[in-house]
Order: sequence, then C-alpha cells, then structure tokens
Amino acid sequence: MREEQLAHSALQLRAILETCTTAVCVFLRGSEEREYLYASNRMLEMFGAKDVGELNAFGFINTFADPNEAAEMRDRHNQGQYKRDAVYERVRLDGGHFWGMGTASEIEFEGQPATIAWITDISDRIDAENRTAQHANQLRDMLETSEAGVSVFRRGTLERVYANQGFLRRFGLASHEELNGMNLRATFANSADADWVVEHLQSGAGQQRFAMERRRVDGSKWWAQIETKPIEFDGEMATIVWHYDITEQKRAQEELEAGARRFREILDSSEAGISIFDVDTFDRRYVNSVFLRMFGAETIDQINAVDFRDTFESHAIAEAVTTQLRNGDLMGRRSEMRRRIDGSTWWAVIDAKRIEFDGKPAVITWHYDISEQKQIENELRKTVDVLRQTQEELVEAEKMASLGGLVAGVAHEINTPIGICLTSASAMTEKIDELKAAVESGQLTRGKFISRLETIDGAADLVVRNAKRAGELISSFKQVAVDQTSGERRNFALIDYIEEVLVSLGPELTRRNITNELKGDRELVLSGYPGAIGQIVTNLAMNAAIHAYEDGVGGKTEIICNQETSGEILMTFRDFGKGMEEETARRIFEPFFTTRQGRGGTGLGMHILYNLVTQRLGGRVVCQSKPGEGTTIELRFPKVAI
Repeated sequence: MREEQLAHSALQLRAILETCTTAVCVFLRGSEEREYLYASNRMLEMFGAKDVGELNAFGFINTFADPNEAAEMRDRHNQGQYKRDAVYERVRLDGGHFWGMGTASEIEFEGQPATIAWITDISDRIDAENRTAQHANQLRDMLETSEAGVSVFRRGTLERVYANQGFLRRFGLASHEELNGMNLRATFANSADADWVVEHLQSGAGQQRFAMERRRVDGSKWWAQIETKPIEFDGEMATIVWHYDITEQKRAQEELEAGARRFREILDSSEAGISIFDVDTFDRRYVNSVFLRMFGAETIDQINAVDFRDTFESHAIAEAVTTQLRNGDLMGRRSEMRRRIDGSTWWAVIDAKRIEFDGKPAVITWHYDISEQKQIENELRKTVDVLRQTQEELVEAEKMASLGGLVAGVAHEINTPIGICLTSASAMTEKIDELKAAVESGQLTRGKFISRLETIDGAADLVVRNAKRAGELISSFKQVAVDQTSGERRNFALIDYIEEVLVSLGPELTRRNITNELKGDRELVLSGYPGAIGQIVTNLAMNAAIHAYEDGVGGKTEIICNQETSGEILMTFRDFGKGMEEETARRIFEPFFTTRQGRGGTGLGMHILYNLVTQRLGGRVVCQSKPGEGTTIELRFPKVAI
C-alpha cells in the first residue's frame, strides 16, 4: 500500500513539475555521476536532449562551460549548501552555449535523497548586460578623451560613480580615492550655489546649463560652465555632469564689464551730451546726464518716448540724418537746431560714429550746446556787416582822398602856365597900347615898331606854349579822374597810361623830391580797367613817397612793365628806401595796418591795391623787402581782365 502511495505521489509530482514554466530537473544527491532522476520537457528542450537517459549519457559536468564551476557546484550541493539565482554558462548537447540562472534545494524524490533545481535561460538578459557593459566601457573611453571634466552621480545618493581624468585635474585630485573623499558642497565657492546643485542632482531634473565658481581641494577657485543631463549608467539612473573651465573667459568678461563701467563713467563725466542708440530702431540704449539736461528730460524713457526725428527743428534735416545713419554713412561734425521734449529749440554741434555697444551695432553721438555761441555769432555777423560797410565807405573815402590829392596837385601845377599866360597877355596888351599911342601921335618909328612886335611875338609864344601845357595837364587829369571814378573797361596802352597817372602825381612827387623812372614795352596794350591801374600806381607811388624816404630827403622809384612768356603782365614797382621788417612786409596788405598810426596813415592804401589786383584784375601780388634794402612789389595779372 505504501509503495503504491509513493508511486502515486511521484506521478503527481512529475505532473505538477511538467506544468512549471521554468525548466526543472532532479538528480541523485551524493552520486559522482550526478545521475538525473527527472528532467521536465522544458529542461530537455533547454539542453537539446530527447530524454533523461540522453541527458545522463552527456553527463552533468559536461553541461557547464567551465568544468571547475560544475565541480564547485557539485561539492556545495553534496554538503547541502545551495546558492540562489546562481548564474553559469551552460552547454547543450549539440555544443551550443547559453546562460542559465538556477536555484536548487534538497528533497526526497521517489524515496531517494535528491536535489531539485530550477533553471531559467537568461541568455538574452546576459547579452543585454554585456552590451550595456560594452557601451559603458565605450562611454568611459570616450569620456576619458574629452577635454571637459566629466563626472557621473548616482540618483538620490549623489555618490560619484565615475569621473574622468579631466575632472580630477580640474579639481586638483590625484586619484579616484581622493575624489570619493571630497565633499560635493565643498567644491563650490558659494554655498547657495551648492544648495541649488545638490537639490537639482537629487531631483533628477532635466538637462540644465549654468556657470558657477568652483573650489579645488587646495582652496583655489575657478569658474566652470556646467551642463547636466539624466542618463542610465551601469544600469542605474544617474546624472552626468560636464565641466568646462571658463576662468579665462570669465576674467576677460569681467575685464570687459569693468571696461564698460569705466567707459560709462567717462561718458557720464563728459561735458558733452552723449547718447548711444540702436541703428535700426533708433531707441537710445544709453544717455548721460548732460544729454538728458540738453533735451529737458529726466530719464532715458522720457527721451525715447519722443521720435528721433522730432528732436530736430527741421523735418528735412531729420530725414536726411536718419537716412545717413541707417545707410552706415558718417554724419560728420555739423551744426543743427535741435528740439527739446517741451518743444523749445537750441543750437547743437553734433558728431556721430558707428560703434559696437553691448555686442550689437550702434551709433554714438556727441552734442555740444552752442546756443550762446550762435547768439554771439549773430551779433558778430551784424558787427562785421557794419564794419564791412564802414570799410567800404573808408575805401571810397580813400579813393576820393587820392583823387582830391590829384586835383590839388594838378591845380598847383596848372597855376604856373596859367600865370605865365596872364603875364604874357598883360605884356602883349601893354605893348599894343604903346603902338597905338605912337601911331596916334605920329611918333612911331620903324625901329620902335619892330621892337614892340618882337616883344608881342615872344609873349604870344609864351601864351601858346603854357596854354598847351595847361591843356595837357587838364587832359591827363580828366582821363585819370574819369577812369578812377567810372571804373569802365576799355583798351589802353599800359606805359602811356601810367605816364598820364605820373603826370597827375607830378606836383606831389616833386614836392617830396621823388623822381620816377618808367620802363617797359610801350607797345603793350591791355583790355581791362585803367582806373584800377591808375589807383594801383597812385597808391604805390604815394606809399613809397610817404614810407620809403624821410621827409625832405627824397629818392627814386622805378616801374617796369613787361609781358611774360606765360602771357601774364608783370608790373614791378621798386623803391630804394628804408625797407621793412619781415613782420611788416607780411602784414602790409592787411586792412587798417599802418606804421604811421596817428600820423595820417589809414592802413587802407595797400589793402585797396591788394583787392584791385586780386579781384578787379584777377591777378596776384607779392611784397619783398628787407631793412635798408628797399622794397619790391610784383604784380602779375592777365593781359585781358577776367
């Protein structure tokens, strides 16, 4: 009965084991051959055997890729020592390999001491783990070649499970052992940064990028650009952290920021109103206090609320300036009337240049308030207009004075021939009266008649010659006076005309004991303004008479006129008097400059000459003089006046 019950129980056990999804086998404990008492169909399929007999024929030891592992496992089982979830590489009957994970325990099977083992094929899992390990090794190899310092933290515990050499080097660590002894918070220069990073790593938050100041084990500090990203590392959830040393960049950035602060301080201390604005929107990104004061604003927002073009008094100028700046053209230093935010206007000198500000293209402008200067300029302009009018009046007065001198000189010169004419006429009248009386008294003799006729003939000759002389003087004066007052253009012989002018000046020059020598090409005919030539010769001759020689001493002047190869007329006036210092010669043509201030000098004679040569005749004039060597003045002008 008992045997039947045991047999029935064994059948039930076999039936139950056949339903198990895991491969099951039972082998005799204590047997050197490890004889299999039972193997489920899944077990037979796993090893590629038809039945238990074939499996026993293959041998228990041969089902292990490593015989030593099989022997070690057999010894443990004989001693009743079992390992759960033991993993071994197994061998099929056809020689193929697979990975099996088994759990065994002691039982009695069909009345015999036995061991039951459950085996699961975990080849796929092992392959996956191998691939994962391979990928992890590849990842480590790749991270070791990185320039960045890389570390990996296990999620939750913040245990460092990996750090490359770059990471060790950046923190001044000699080994991974030193790394494991380093407190994470101690690696931050700022405790608040440490708190934030610890919370971030523990939370397993997504990818982040930030910059923080870190601390090495020796206490020195450095700046790191840090990137974090959740990953799976060695089959666990972790966070990989990349460190890039940006100490130099940070130092450069700090220097740039310090430079920017100094730049702003300099701009703020400037007496000019300075603004920096965007070239596209024309929004001002910086203004100093002087700029705000100039435009009557308290804040940059107030001035930005006003359209850039509305800060100009002229809409047309505002449009032109806007177009220039948008096209990248330099506006150049210019004066414009600007408008404050309250609508009042003021004058500004503006300069603008393209720059880069905070990494973007911009325009910087300088403003200088010249409202007061403009007011003074307007007043000066009015004063200059009055002075110019006064100068013109003085020039005209000088011309009239010169003409008046000619009149006086000619009048004095004419007195002599006119006086001779009157005396001779009186003598003629007296002799004629004597002839009449002699005829009436009958006392006229031949000798007396001839004597009286000779006297009358001589007197008549004197009358004719002196009347002719007076006529020549009057004719010369008339021509010169007409030319100087009318300023009409005509053709004239240069040498002959200068002679007429000198004749008119003769009495004054004679009184001052000045002789003049005139040389040059008498065939030289000009088409121009003889009045200008007359005024020039008059001013040159009188200037030499007054300044070159001492009063009463007298001297000589020389005028030479010729045509140069270039076609220009060269008129050279030379005296042999006292000469001038270099400064005096340099300023001789300036208006109102005279060395005889308070002694009758107006300082306009040579200035008038300069204007006549350069403007009326279209020429040029130079003065050369040295003390004691006289003065030479050269005039060059076109033969045909422009």
